[in-house]
Amino acid sequence: MSNAAKREALFGNRSHNPQKGMAYSASSGYTAAGGTGGKSSDHYAEQTNALFEEENNAQIDALHGKLQGLKALSIDIHGEVQEQNRLLDGMEDDFSSASGLMGKTLGKLQEMVLKGGSYNLCKVVAFSCFVFFVIWLIMKKR
Repeated sequence: MSNAAKREALFGNRSHNPQKGMAYSASSGYTAAGGTGGKSSDHYAEQTNALFEEENNAQIDALHGKLQGLKALSIDIHGEVQEQNRLLDGMEDDFSSASGLMGKTLGKLQEMVLKGGSYNLCKVVAFSCFVFFVIWLIMKKR
């Protein structure tokens, strides 16, 4: 596909150039509006057309490069979002299992306290103190 065809597909068929005194037609490009023609005006129109063509091609190339960069960035973002969603799903599963385990443990502890009275509560407190003491000794040696 030629650059002129790409430009026409991108911008459509514009009938007027923002430059004063220039009109655009699909068949002949930019020409002097209202001019009678002639050798010097045709030469000027050709030079102007070539200049506009070069500028348009440069802008199309720059736009293409920016679009490629945006495409790569959006693909990277999509991959990162999928990875984060996978990690969040895994964390949700871990927290659900930990919550279930904690609920069962607290239920058993409550049942034990209700059944055995203060004797079982003293055993739980003594065991907890022993565990914290052992952890403290391990941490002190480091």
